[in-house]
Amino acid sequence: MTLAGRKIVVTGAAEGIGAATRKLLNAVGAEVIALDRTSPADIDGTYVPCDLSDRASIAAAIERLPADLDGLANVAGIPGTHPAEAVFRVNFLGLRELTEGVIDRLRPGGAIVNVASIAGSAWQLHMADLAELVTGTDFESGLNWYKENGPAAGADAYNFSKEAVLFYTKHRSHSAWSRGVRINAVNPGATTTAILDDFRKSMPEGSIDWSEREIGRHASPEDAAAAVAFLLGPGSSFINGADIPGDGGLLAGVTVGTSKVNGENDA
Repeated sequence: MTLAGRKIVVTGAAEGIGAATRKLLNAVGAEVIALDRTSPADIDGTYVPCDLSDRASIAAAIERLPADLDGLANVAGIPGTHPAEAVFRVNFLGLRELTEGVIDRLRPGGAIVNVASIAGSAWQLHMADLAELVTGTDFESGLNWYKENGPAAGADAYNFSKEAVLFYTKHRSHSAWSRGVRINAVNPGATTTAILDDFRKSMPEGSIDWSEREIGRHASPEDAAAAVAFLLGPGSSFINGADIPGDGGLLAGVTVGTSKVNGENDA
């Protein structure tokens, strides 16, 4: 992995997948700029405070970032146990605001990786709404659009926010490619982070434990971080506009019938 010396911004860098990504990039010699609401306790690099739910905080963070970058890993996110509007602000609106604010700073050969979720896999069923939202709004008008059209429950907001991330990834990838920058997404399944119990509460009943039974274990933060690092690096130089599941084959099995759907029995 030849990421040594590259300047890469990582959001949500204080814990979970973001922390694992930060540590992996540090280990291979990248220069990491960590964005989060609180500084990582074991920071090795630069910390810039940023609250992705707050447009002013994002603007202030962008002002402090280097003028030239090689990568952006959008890892920060909150689960559906939070209020719907907060979920959508952080998981999509803030992600897009930061990305658009720094994309012109990425040098040719640079890459952006958005951490979405397998919970956003049904994005193609909502193409019209997603196109209107992603292509026709900024942060404030996007928030107003969401208040009028988006799901009211936090769990549904989580799914929709990740669908929006996937649509945005694909929609933005072509124009980014024309200037030498790639944009891809990683879709983790259930992952052993501090918020796994929040997903147990907000996802359909039993679905988190079901996924573990089907696959044999949950993903680790390091599993997801490895996929993020690969997509940031030159080994993925012709991969663009892709979304890569990190669920141990769970969705693949459900799609073709080799895995039972949550709630099915053996009868």
